[in-house]
Amino acid sequence: MALLVAALLLFVAFHFLPGFETEEVGGSVWRDLWKVMLEPQQLNDPQSAVLIASFLTFSLLIVASPFLTEVWTKSRLAWGFALTFCGLASAGFWVMIFSDSPSDPEPGGWCLMIAPLLNFAGLLLARGKTPESGIKSFP
Repeated sequence: MALLVAALLLFVAFHFLPGFETEEVGGSVWRDLWKVMLEPQQLNDPQSAVLIASFLTFSLLIVASPFLTEVWTKSRLAWGFALTFCGLASAGFWVMIFSDSPSDPEPGGWCLMIAPLLNFAGLLLARGKTPESGIKSFP
């Protein structure tokens, strides 16, 4: 639970710190995403599409994961889907960030890049020990 909350706090911190090579705070990314969604013809390269899809996927998972810990412990299917999508989104985001910009990110950028990794680690640990089998053995 602590890792999931830490991921959420880093994600929130990203919105108030400078992000990637700009003077604007990270929260301005939502305004830029809205512009792209209004005019999808601006999205002309696959790297941007992967970056946007990864960002939206792990944003949803980071915000929802701390509140769904009961679901993760009770449903192996939901936990598996969340874990898979979080891992794929994190990996896709990291690859696109480092292939696109060779310079070091600002503090907000680091918060945004570490948050999905903490969320992934938190999801890995959220399942805990597997419940015992429903079959009872008699002596």
